[in-house]
Amino acid sequence: MSLRSIQGLSWADDEEGSGTVEPNRQEGDATSWNPRRLLAPTSTPHLERTADVIGCFINCLGLIWGVTASADQWIHHQLTPRDTAIVGTLIPVTAVTTAWIVVAVVSRRSARLPLVVHTAQSVCQVLVFGALWEPARGQLLCPLSFPIELAAAASWACMAWPVCAADLLVTLTLGGIVAARTGAMGHTDALVLTVGNSVFYAAIGMVAAMAWTSIVKAVELSRRASEESAESGAELLAAQEAAAASNRWDSVIHDHVLNALRAAARGATTADWDQSVRILAREALVALRETAVVPGPVVLTDRLRAAAQAMGLALDLDMEGEPPAPIAKRVVRAAEEALANVSRHSGVSAASVTGRFSPEYAELVVRDEGSGFDPARVPEGRHGLQGSIIGAMETRGGSAQIDSAPGRGTAVTLTWNAPGTRPIRLSGPGSFRAMVVFLALTVTLSLSLGWVEHTAVVRVGLQAGLSATLVGAAVAAFLWHPLTPAVRSTITMTTVCCQILMLGNLRPGAVLSWQEWFIGFGIGVFAPMAWRTRSRLWVVVVAGSWPLVTIGGALISGAPPVGMMLGRASSYTWPLILSFAASWAATSMRMALDAIARSRAETLDTVRARARADAALREAERRLAMIRGEPMEMLDYLAGGGEITADVGRRCELLEASTRDLLVAPFIVDDAMRYRFFEARRRGVRVTITGEAAVPEQCAETAEAFRRICVIMADLAGEGGRLTCRWHGGGDGTDADSATVALVSENEPGTGERCASATRRVREAADESSARIDVMDAEGDLLVTIGR
Repeated sequence: MSLRSIQGLSWADDEEGSGTVEPNRQEGDATSWNPRRLLAPTSTPHLERTADVIGCFINCLGLIWGVTASADQWIHHQLTPRDTAIVGTLIPVTAVTTAWIVVAVVSRRSARLPLVVHTAQSVCQVLVFGALWEPARGQLLCPLSFPIELAAAASWACMAWPVCAADLLVTLTLGGIVAARTGAMGHTDALVLTVGNSVFYAAIGMVAAMAWTSIVKAVELSRRASEESAESGAELLAAQEAAAASNRWDSVIHDHVLNALRAAARGATTADWDQSVRILAREALVALRETAVVPGPVVLTDRLRAAAQAMGLALDLDMEGEPPAPIAKRVVRAAEEALANVSRHSGVSAASVTGRFSPEYAELVVRDEGSGFDPARVPEGRHGLQGSIIGAMETRGGSAQIDSAPGRGTAVTLTWNAPGTRPIRLSGPGSFRAMVVFLALTVTLSLSLGWVEHTAVVRVGLQAGLSATLVGAAVAAFLWHPLTPAVRSTITMTTVCCQILMLGNLRPGAVLSWQEWFIGFGIGVFAPMAWRTRSRLWVVVVAGSWPLVTIGGALISGAPPVGMMLGRASSYTWPLILSFAASWAATSMRMALDAIARSRAETLDTVRARARADAALREAERRLAMIRGEPMEMLDYLAGGGEITADVGRRCELLEASTRDLLVAPFIVDDAMRYRFFEARRRGVRVTITGEAAVPEQCAETAEAFRRICVIMADLAGEGGRLTCRWHGGGDGTDADSATVALVSENEPGTGERCASATRRVREAADESSARIDVMDAEGDLLVTIGR
């Protein structure tokens, strides 16, 4: 679902405001007034459609109740000639604007304009009634109070909440004036009923307005957070893809190139061994070519079955779902390496793989019942475990856990959780807290007005106990977790039974007023469950409870069942409206948030694909440039069936060590270092280099000094010497640009002279570099430290 473009708009309020949207204004025009601020906040198309449908539903009910009440009062001669003229004029106007709303909703066009017009004409009707209405004896309510009050309570669907509050205040005030006139005619019940209805409807209207503002605000905040996450995620994805590409090349070099060179270095002992070397060399060349291409989609089960078959393993697969695209290739590579370790080291020929995947989560476990090992004793430089399994997952934000012990098998667990936007809570905006206050006011008002009419109750103690039970059902509807079907059924049956008994506990023939507060109180039970379950079936439940409660109560009290049912129809207006609105609004909010999440996922997938292609290209160019030359020539020679002589074996051994340098220090080793290390090893020097950390720009001078000193020391190292070069680069928690180079020489002729020459050249390099270089000479052994 695509979101309506709202570019060029910005929120005019803060967290405590309404969420009204207004056009961006220039700095010099910051004080100008914009009439759009009077309208409800713009949101997603589905949420706006929801507001239109709910507003249409409320106003249609208001028109139906208004026409019914007007007809009833006209039949019973409760309208004066002036009132008859007013009603005869205003009902058609209300019907026309309501029909306009219905047509817009049915034709799936925006109903914002007809809702605004309907709300405006309802305010005008309030002014007319306040000035011209003539209450008559026997009249309890103004017949058009229903459509007017419902229109005011539904004004949130088209107007900003301050306008909605003003509309409700005007309706309440002028309605009270009309009610006072009715009370002056001697109908105190009418006064309580009309004033109570006005205040109750106003409070519910504010509940709806604040709830809707909170929903729109939450969706907008989620959209903003999603956009910010996508923007910040672009850099993260680029870094992850660069690390993934580097890891992929590390795996290829370790698993193919080094294996081929190492096998050739052992020499051709048999014809079969000679053929194996050729196969390994060909596989290395193929892997190098394939790795230079951006990998396509993978099917996990097919890859694992093929790998297990090639290794001679019996595989037990148990998979649910498919790995998410961002982590799929990492999971495959790590799982294949885990199976390879089973084949090489476990001593068994069977393994099991269990996977559980969703778009937001991935978990895969590779288990064997073999000999096991102690993970703490695995050398850190063992790339198969650290690079192809742990490193493969960590480069995508995942993790790998190795659970093993000698004699009890091994379990490799790969896990990944999708990075998400920061959580947006509906309870965050101030409008939500205002909604809670108005809801509490509504419930308190309902209970208070109901007990004002306690004289209509037969057994007050029973009514008090049932009231407490009903309040408990409302609290459970709000807070009980989890809201299972059994819990929902229990709450519903408790509510309906309380309402039946409470209605049956009223004196028959009492003037209809707030003694039946418990029917409207159903909004506190059914609306929360409609919101939490996002099911519109609660509208059916409320509608079904109407005849069940009214007829059941009539049978207990002895009142006429049909008259009881028809006379209490209007009492179910708000439970019906709010249950419908809550379920529809919750569904719409969920759809809007899902659309935002999908949009974010699509954006990140696009960014990831671009980053993957760029990273693969850059890393391919860098790595191929590094191993181009003798390593590639030797692989071509071996793959073509060249004879593996002792000299070829020795060169393969040196090339294997030189190529390994690319794995352990890929960012610091340059061509000059590789050549000097190669020559030093050929003279019999043992060369070790470490430093996986990248070289940040601010460390370029220190890195260049480190490279130069490594070359100097490698040139002067003699047979049997040990040259150790360590580039820290911040990757191990040390200073961001520190390094050490140590040369330990055997006591052979010329050692002292070479040491003096090395010391002199290192000091010359120190004088030419801005990096801080310290040299320590201890009886022919040199230690050089480099740092800023």
